[in-house]
Amino acid sequence: MNVPIVRLTSLAHGGGCGCKLAPAVLQQLLADEPAARPYRQLLVGTETGDDAAVWQLDDDTCIVATTDFFMPMVDDPHDFGRIAATNAISDVYAMGGRPIMALAILGMPVDKISTKTVREILAGGTQICAAAGIPIAGGHSIDCPEPVYGLAVIGVCAKRDIRRNADAKPGDALILTKALGVGIYSAAFKKGALSPEAYGEMIESMTDLHETTRKRLLAGTALEFLGLEREIFLKNNG
Repeated sequence: MNVPIVRLTSLAHGGGCGCKLAPAVLQQLLADEPAARPYRQLLVGTETGDDAAVWQLDDDTCIVATTDFFMPMVDDPHDFGRIAATNAISDVYAMGGRPIMALAILGMPVDKISTKTVREILAGGTQICAAAGIPIAGGHSIDCPEPVYGLAVIGVCAKRDIRRNADAKPGDALILTKALGVGIYSAAFKKGALSPEAYGEMIESMTDLHETTRKRLLAGTALEFLGLEREIFLKNNG
């Protein structure tokens, strides 16, 4: 595949979580969708705006399932793969679960991105999965106009360890799993206004797996992550 070298961010109209649909738009799109109930084993579905779904297998074992993918917010393909994989795996930790495997989600404009670049994106994701102790056991790929990468992640947890937005109570601690300002750094990078030192800080924060946070969650020292405060408020004041 003979294609020119281009900035990954130049191929995407947005990057990272900035690609997400606005909550109001998503609410309109899902307005006519039936509720996931009455599946008795579905302990966490779409009702509480959580990071992952939870399905109870037996009296104590639950499956945690999530999917997360987005377009590049950096130009280094290896960093992009690492960031996207970290973001997806961290959703399982946020629910109190332990990831066990992942499936890759890949969409690339094959006429604009070289094979080497795509391989580096995949390698970055594989590196983070290895750090989490899980395999990428498969996946799905398509040719699409803008680069997209992420993971579907499966995890397990005990029923007693599930952490939901709706369970938040006054006095519970919120853990900042990323430094405040990552979004500002990302926007500055796209405009060429981010220093190398700040870029390093951003990458370090965005590729930090949340296993330590999960342990604190299960120890009872905290309940949820900052960034979900809107959902927590709505579920407890609705």
